[in-house]
Amino acid sequence: MIWNLLSPRTQKVPLPHNFNKDSMYALVDHIMDEQQDCRYSRIDFDFGRLRFIEPDGVSVLSNLIEYLKHSGARVTFSNFHGATPALNFLDDSGFFKHYQGKPLRPGSRVRTTTLPLQLVEYSRSYGYMENRLIPWLATALGVRQAALSTVKVCFHEIFNNIQDHSTVSIGCAFAQHYPNRQEVRICISDFGIGIPQNVRKAVPELTDQAAIERACREGFTTNTTPRNRGAGLAVLINNVVRTNGGSVIIHSGRGIYSCKRTGATVNRTPRTAPGFYPGTLVHISLNTRSFVADEVEEEDFEW
Repeated sequence: MIWNLLSPRTQKVPLPHNFNKDSMYALVDHIMDEQQDCRYSRIDFDFGRLRFIEPDGVSVLSNLIEYLKHSGARVTFSNFHGATPALNFLDDSGFFKHYQGKPLRPGSRVRTTTLPLQLVEYSRSYGYMENRLIPWLATALGVRQAALSTVKVCFHEIFNNIQDHSTVSIGCAFAQHYPNRQEVRICISDFGIGIPQNVRKAVPELTDQAAIERACREGFTTNTTPRNRGAGLAVLINNVVRTNGGSVIIHSGRGIYSCKRTGATVNRTPRTAPGFYPGTLVHISLNTRSFVADEVEEEDFEW
């Protein structure tokens, strides 16, 4: 690992005022370069400016902390004791209990609208979906768990793609229900080689955004593993966007790929990112009003 020898002291890194998938790039660039080398050996995350954090921000922040710890860097926090809505949200989500050993407030508890941050190993992803994600999502969407079979397949394919395209076995997952907006947001991310670098093993000339678009085509595969034959991201987009009118946004490398539905058409927009994301972030949004649950046959009971 390469350290910035000109900065031997602890580098203070302020979190953005509004921490989401758009503001994450500057923070990532502050900490590492595109070769995923740390710029500093000691980093202090300053929470003083943070006023709002979205699921993407929680997942990316956790990714950064885990990456730094794995790299041997020293990580500390500062200005995190104020009772701001963002800090209270992180506290209730179990963030400070996980990373500081205890919550900030005695009354801190996970909110019913939050599926707290979870580091999910690929080998345990099925258990996470069965025992945590699907039960929580069924409650948020107001449907039976059995009616989420197709959604469960989609999330299984996301973890397949993390394993296939990132070369790491752990992803960060976080979800939040916004009842007033009638929306559920789910973010799953990892720090690995990312989709573009892996796709370019098969199609070298593609830009990052074009590589993500190619990875989302049904039938495309890099043949890296026998389990995923190019169905993963295409299945996700078809179910979340085409069927349910939600959205899927994928960030990887210097590319972004957005999928949203307008009428009966799925609009797919590849574009260049305003920075570099060292891995893959999948942002999923579901509208609780337009969600189409799987049909479930009524069970017959005999007495």
